[in-house]
Amino acid sequence: MLNGGAGLTFNIKHSTFNIPVLFRPALYCCNLVNALDPRTSSRVYLVSMTTGEVARACGVSADTIRYYEKHGVIASVRAPNGYRSYPEDVVRRVSVLRRALEIGFSVEDVAGFFRQRSAGNPPCRKVRAAAQAKLQEIDDRIAEMISLRDHLAALLIDWDQKLAGGAPAHLLESL
Repeated sequence: MLNGGAGLTFNIKHSTFNIPVLFRPALYCCNLVNALDPRTSSRVYLVSMTTGEVARACGVSADTIRYYEKHGVIASVRAPNGYRSYPEDVVRRVSVLRRALEIGFSVEDVAGFFRQRSAGNPPCRKVRAAAQAKLQEIDDRIAEMISLRDHLAALLIDWDQKLAGGAPAHLLESL
């Protein structure tokens, strides 16, 4: 049961345990496994999430979560029933991935950065170099679009002059 947003409260055999929640509220859909009061140190404090729970917490489909797993961005373990089980930090990873996708990185780019980090090699310089390359690509595309816009504006001025004469202007042939 949620306890005013501050933690989770469980009643077990007439004893009440309040477990502080140190992660975002979107993760309240998690499965708490062997969760007792952390002060007792009597059991391991584990949090795991199913594919659907991760998808809901991240605002994406379950297929998207499986796609990210297939490409190595996130990892799961299989429960005895065959269901995927994800650690709670997977929501943070997916959030990082989604922001990276928004600025032009590919899933494979981000998966490579995460693999490098997991291998003990901080990818900071590679991430920065890749972002610099993305910025250059954007600048190049903007320059191409400006050139195309200027060409189209000149073409329209030319067409207006041809149309002013009243005769067929054959505009398509002048492209």
